[in-house]
Amino acid sequence: MNPGLSNFTRFALLTLAFCIPARGADTKQSNIILIFTDDPGYADLGCFGSKTIKTPNIDRMATTMDFLPTFTHLAGGNIPDDRVIDGSDISPLLAGRFDEADPGKTYFYYFLSHLQAVRQGPWKLQLERPSHASWLGDLSKNGQIHRDDDIGFAKPVLYHLVDDPGEKVDVAADHPEVVQRLLKLAESARADIGDHDRIGKNMRFFDPAEPRPEELKTKYGARKRTKKQLP
Repeated sequence: MNPGLSNFTRFALLTLAFCIPARGADTKQSNIILIFTDDPGYADLGCFGSKTIKTPNIDRMATTMDFLPTFTHLAGGNIPDDRVIDGSDISPLLAGRFDEADPGKTYFYYFLSHLQAVRQGPWKLQLERPSHASWLGDLSKNGQIHRDDDIGFAKPVLYHLVDDPGEKVDVAADHPEVVQRLLKLAESARADIGDHDRIGKNMRFFDPAEPRPEELKTKYGARKRTKKQLP
């Protein structure tokens, strides 16, 4: 292989090679699903200007949390019913039936333990917050976020991402009912999995902790948020 290729690209090519059916094989029905995931930054998508990563379009949104219910469904199994499952079955999207996407599916944008935005359908609500919040510790200034986006909001700001993918025009005043709906969804997320200043009903910790807002007391002591420790 070309020595200039990245390890990821080599892996992708090898995987695709194994997925190509042999000559004469029945190709009417494929039972192979190939998924690659990554954590690109603000400038890593072709649709946002990247010159190296070609992403001509994004058909529908989904999350890796959807893998469990989706693959369980495709395998003919049942997801556990004794716990909250955050994802949903997106098998229609994998088959290209994009019109079956759930228009009410909601995405909550957390940075560490801080809820910062809510998206539902074409609407995205940036929640009120200070710039470089003190409770984020040494991650209050995040190099992975473009400086034009690393700002605070004095009040909730609403964007229509189909008409305004760059989030430039606040339309909250024109759609107060949408703002209120997304604020209620944000509050439901806080009650469920918490926020920087509260413990959610279904919030889980990786080590013993007492409810904050000010700090977490763990085996490490009064923990400050650092890059080496989870929020």
